[in-house]
Amino acid sequence: MKFLMILLLASSFQLTYPQISWQLISNLDSMGSVNSLQFDSNRRIYAAANNGLFTSTDLGISWERNLSNELMNSMITDLLLIDTQNLLIGTHDKGILKSIDGGKTWSQTQLSNTWIEKIVLKKNTAIFAATDDKMYKSTDEGINWERLSNGFNPFLNVVWSLYITDRGRVLAGTECGLYSTDDNGLNWNLIESFNCGDVLAINGMTNDAKILLGGADRLYGIYFSEDAGNSWEYLHFNDTIFYTSSILVSGNNDFYIGAKISGIYKYNVLENTLTSLNSGLPHSLNLGREWYFVSAIAMDSLGYLYLAASNLYRSREPVDSLKYIANNFYDFSLSQNYPNPFNPSTSIQYAVGNRQYVSLKVFDVLGNEIATLVNEEKPAGSYEVTFDANGLSSGMYFYKLQAGGFSKTNKMILIK
Repeated sequence: MKFLMILLLASSFQLTYPQISWQLISNLDSMGSVNSLQFDSNRRIYAAANNGLFTSTDLGISWERNLSNELMNSMITDLLLIDTQNLLIGTHDKGILKSIDGGKTWSQTQLSNTWIEKIVLKKNTAIFAATDDKMYKSTDEGINWERLSNGFNPFLNVVWSLYITDRGRVLAGTECGLYSTDDNGLNWNLIESFNCGDVLAINGMTNDAKILLGGADRLYGIYFSEDAGNSWEYLHFNDTIFYTSSILVSGNNDFYIGAKISGIYKYNVLENTLTSLNSGLPHSLNLGREWYFVSAIAMDSLGYLYLAASNLYRSREPVDSLKYIANNFYDFSLSQNYPNPFNPSTSIQYAVGNRQYVSLKVFDVLGNEIATLVNEEKPAGSYEVTFDANGLSSGMYFYKLQAGGFSKTNKMILIK
C-alpha cells in the first residue's frame, strides 16, 4: 500500500488559535516510532514502539525497556491494558504476548508467529485482534484465540484499526474502507469505502454520541457518525488533517486528533470548531508546508495531554477539567531534572501533597548554597522550575526539596 505524500488542500474553515503550550518531557529517539501510548490506573506510562515496549513510572521523564532479551528489539504494534496486572501486547512477528504481573514477565499466547496490528476489549468480555488480513477473538483474556473467517476474508487487505461501540458493534478500519459486525465477528459488512482509503484510527464518546475516524491515502480529514457507525459525514473543514495516528476523547466534549503529517488538533463537538495545537512543536518543511509528526497521544488521570513524536511532550495545563477535578490529588515528590547532564539550563519538577512552605535549593559538592529556586508557600499541586547554570563551572551539583516533613535531594551534572 502506498501513502500519497501530496500537498494537502487548503481548508476553507478558519482554525482557532492554539490554546495549549507544550512542555518537553524526554527524548524518545531510542524507541523508534511510538505506535501506542497508554497510562494504567497507577499513572505508569507504556509506550509500544518500533524498538520494543517501554515503561515509565515518573510521568515520562525516564524510561525502561520492559521485555526479555530475545524480545527486546521486537516491534510492538499495540498494547491492551486489561487491568494493572493483566496486559497484552501485539508484535510484528511473534503474535500476542501476555503478562499477568504488570509487565515483569511475558508468555506467548496461542496466537503466535504473525503480525498483530490492533487489539481491543469488548466490555470486559471478548478481545478482538487484527492481523494483516485476518481477525481473531479470545474469551479467556487473550490466552486462546479463535479465527473469525466467515465474511471477513473478502477484505484481502490490512486491518489498521478496531473500535467497539457501547452497543457491542465491532468496527474494523482497513486498507480499503470500514467494516462492521453485530454478531461477535461471525459476519462482516462493508459500511463505507471512503474511496478505498486507509482507516487508521477510530474512537467515540460515551454512549456512541459521536464517533470519529481518520486515515490516509484517499481518506482525507475526519468523518463522524452519530448512529453507532451506520452512516458517516465528512467534517468539511478537516481536510487539514492527514495520516491520522490516534484519536482521543476528553470529558469536555473534545476530540484530540494526532496525525503523522498534520500534528495535533482539537475538535469540539458542541462548538463544531477545530483548533490547531501545533504551536511550539518541532516540524519540517515538505512540499511547501509545515509537517508535524505525532504518532501517538494519551491523557493521564489528571487530564494532562501527552504526545509522542521523536520526543515526548505534555501540555503545561490539564486539558480535561473534569478529570482534573475528580482526581486532583498529589504526593510529595521530587523528580530527576531534565535534561541531565545539562548545559546551561535544566528543568526540575516537584509535587506538593498539601499546602506547605516549600524550599528548593541548589548546592555544590562542598555543600555551599548556589541558588534558591523556590522559597514560598505552595498549595497542593505539581510544579516545574528552571535552573540556569550560566556562570557556573562544569561538575556535579545537588538540589534539595523541603516541604513540611518531606525532604529529598537529587544530583545533577553540568557539562560545558
